[in-house]
Amino acid sequence: MRVALKQWLRSHWNEMSAGDRAKFPAQTLFLSPAGGGIAAMREKYEHWLQILMAVTGFVLLIVCANVANLMLVRGMERRRQTSLSLALGARTSRIVRQVPPGRGSPLPLEGHPATRIATLRVRLTIG
Repeated sequence: MRVALKQWLRSHWNEMSAGDRAKFPAQTLFLSPAGGGIAAMREKYEHWLQILMAVTGFVLLIVCANVANLMLVRGMERRRQTSLSLALGARTSRIVRQVPPGRGSPLPLEGHPATRIATLRVRLTIG
């Protein structure tokens, strides 16, 4: 591997400054087993990854609350429209046809598969 590094450095000789050329003989490359590096990285970044996950979870909680609030307001508006249509004599079949697809009654577990995948990836990342 050291030979490959030296060859690469020689191929970029013209791009180097005089100071870099003086450091050329001292250039070396140290390799370590990949398995040991993952454990060291996990220990080094585990605390910050947990903080990042907590902040991300909090942001997602805020987003979900906002979406739920928007859906609640939309449902309340839809209820007023439906009540008015029924009072004016509209048939139920016509009112049902006016509901846009996907806006009728949201499934409570729509995000469940994504949550499971995210949890699995976090467990794999942290260990």
